[in-house]
Amino acid sequence: MVQIRQQLALELMREGDVATVQEIEREIFATPWPRNAYYRELASRASAHYVVLRQEGLVERPPGFRAPDFDPTIIGYGGMWRMYDEAHVTTIGVRLDLQHHGYGRILFAGLVQAAYDMGAKWLTLEVRTTNDNAMKMYEANLERIEADVQGLRRDLITKDNQ
Repeated sequence: MVQIRQQLALELMREGDVATVQEIEREIFATPWPRNAYYRELASRASAHYVVLRQEGLVERPPGFRAPDFDPTIIGYGGMWRMYDEAHVTTIGVRLDLQHHGYGRILFAGLVQAAYDMGAKWLTLEVRTTNDNAMKMYEANLERIEADVQGLRRDLITKDNQ
């Protein structure tokens, strides 16, 4: 039997990653963030923390992604803001062809750890009520988060009836 172990790296998002993040956003969200919003966030490293989950090694370009600067090694991305002793998850996204493999959990866990490392005592996030997959993932993971991150305030986006 041959066992192949996938190597993953959770890295700080760079400006060069934004084009790929945008492609993924257009694929999975009805209203993706504009490109300049990511550049603004990346310029605010003191209060914003954005990461990409990257598969190391040779990776084939998935079908459907046409941008010449698309990086097929990026599986997904996540971000949060830190304000005093609170962190707020702003976004998590995983390529549609790679969803339901635990990558969203990895991104979320990385953000929780980063929030803790930055001294956050509270972690908040917003989830559209129509996003069943995200709701299930967050609820399952929140049961595993111990007192290190002391609270969660569930805020639901009500814009566009969601």
